[in-house]
Amino acid sequence: MKTTSLRAVAAAVLAGALLAVPSPSSGDRRDDDERDRRGTDIVVKLDPASGYTAQDVERDFPVVLHDDVLASRQVYLYRPTDPAAWDDDDDEKDAAELAKDIEKHDGVVFAEPDVRTVLADGHYHSWPQGTPRKIGKKSRAFLRQPLAKQFKLKRVHRISTGQGVRVAVLDTGVARSHPVLRGHLRDGYDYVDDDSRPVDRARGLDGNQNGVVDEAYGHGTFVAGMVLLVAPDVTIVPMRVLDSDGAGSIYLVAQAIWDATELGVDVVNLSLGTSGRVESDLVDEAIEHAHAHGVEVVAAAGNSAQDRKAYPAELDKVLSVTSVSVGKDSVSKFANWGDWVDVAAPGSRVRGPVPSRGFARWAGTSMAAPQVSGQVALLRAAGADREDGEKAVQETAREFAKDERKRIKHGTVDLLSSLRYLASR
Repeated sequence: MKTTSLRAVAAAVLAGALLAVPSPSSGDRRDDDERDRRGTDIVVKLDPASGYTAQDVERDFPVVLHDDVLASRQVYLYRPTDPAAWDDDDDEKDAAELAKDIEKHDGVVFAEPDVRTVLADGHYHSWPQGTPRKIGKKSRAFLRQPLAKQFKLKRVHRISTGQGVRVAVLDTGVARSHPVLRGHLRDGYDYVDDDSRPVDRARGLDGNQNGVVDEAYGHGTFVAGMVLLVAPDVTIVPMRVLDSDGAGSIYLVAQAIWDATELGVDVVNLSLGTSGRVESDLVDEAIEHAHAHGVEVVAAAGNSAQDRKAYPAELDKVLSVTSVSVGKDSVSKFANWGDWVDVAAPGSRVRGPVPSRGFARWAGTSMAAPQVSGQVALLRAAGADREDGEKAVQETAREFAKDERKRIKHGTVDLLSSLRYLASR
């Protein structure tokens, strides 16, 4: 069971200190066995007024306390102890039923399975064999790509570059040595391996058994690069909550959102979501906390090519982003849409940094969301608070044509117009 306080770690990062945490034991480190347990562990929040304790839960139910890093928030992660629970094909169903039983106790606020989170692009890959298409190591193709012209970035950066704004990127980590990222990174945290090095690297994983190993490798680096393309002077706080195959859990995501808020970031980028119709009280609470502290949470709408809501992008306190093609105001063929989606940004064949100091073309709502995170950062640096910045993004977005079948709430973001809108208020 991990006992290191990530709140203490967050304080150390805030102070600019070099992080040093104890080497995790084999029971603590989130290894292959740990990944297999996602969806079967159970998150429990206790009511402190009830006097019901974490040890009482172990006494009353067939579970053992596995992680107490969120104990200060009365949140604990438990692992079922009944060996029979792991011998059939209904592990997640069994965990859900056990969570319901635990939640019935008067001392429990909520209990829920620790559901898997995946890349927002997990349902659709528009690149060959699950990997981005490499386009060399010259930055010109990145800096002068068509969306930079569409956004009029040279004119935008005369008004704001995002200086002084911090953006937390919750993803697969980052390639720290990449020229685009170098000098723009602040110490973050690796919640998957439980250490202080959120590095984006291939680890030989194929957790979803689709035949593609490390299909998310480079995703976090690319996403961070898209933020910096739009807002070149922001500081990126990398938080690794997804492994190299693109999988994590709601418990890790919630930890990172809380820690990011405590660190004082201005924006949290979530190019991830849950597969299937899932909701989480834990993530809801973390996002509510961020929202109450003035943090803008931006999330990708997903790549299922449908109007079905995706979590957590569907939440009211999240700025949800879908994808359009460069120069067009219509939803990309792979992207989600609907009146629950706030805005759109170019997410088809955009160019960004990947490990080994190179660049690639990639596509997805994962690539659209960080552009809006960058836009929010530009507005923050220009003096906007969360509410004013969000309004500027939405009010200046270009509406889709009236005959467009795939509708969203506002339209395609317009960076220059949003900054002018802010200045006029």
